[in-house]
Amino acid sequence: MDHTFSTHVLTERIPSRGNFVLALLAGLAAAVVGAVIWMGVMLTTGWDMGSVVLTLGVGLMVGLAIRINGNGSNFIYGMLGIAFTLLSCLVGEIGVALQSATTSQLDLYAVIMHIDLISLISSIVSHTSLMMLAAYVVGSILAYKLSIRK
Repeated sequence: MDHTFSTHVLTERIPSRGNFVLALLAGLAAAVVGAVIWMGVMLTTGWDMGSVVLTLGVGLMVGLAIRINGNGSNFIYGMLGIAFTLLSCLVGEIGVALQSATTSQLDLYAVIMHIDLISLISSIVSHTSLMMLAAYVVGSILAYKLSIRK
C-alpha cells in the first residue's frame, strides 16, 4: 500500500493555519453542551463522584471540538481548551446550585433574580474537595493536550 497517497488524501483538506474564531465558537458550543450535560447528570443522579467523570468528559469534548474545528498548532488553542473546560464545569455547578435552591414558592427565575453570584461562586469553590480539584487539573490538561494539533 502506498503511504504517500493515503497521507496526501488524509491531509489534503487540513489547512496549514488554524482558525481561532472557529476554535473559539466550537469550544464555546462544546462548553455549553458540557454544562447542560453536567447539570442534567448531577440533578438526576445526585452522584458526586459523577463530577469527576464529567470533568474528564467535558475536557475531552472541548479539546476535540477546538482541535477539529480550529486546527491550531500553538499553545493559545490549548489555553482556550483549559478556559472553556473550567468555565463549563463552573457553569454546570452554578446551574445545579440554582436549580437546587428552587422551591414550590420560589421558582428558578426568582432564585436567579435574588442570587449573589460572587457569594455563590465563592461557596462552590470553598466546598470543592481535593479530589475534585485533581479532576479539574486532569480535565484541563486533557483539554489542553487535545486542543492543539500536532
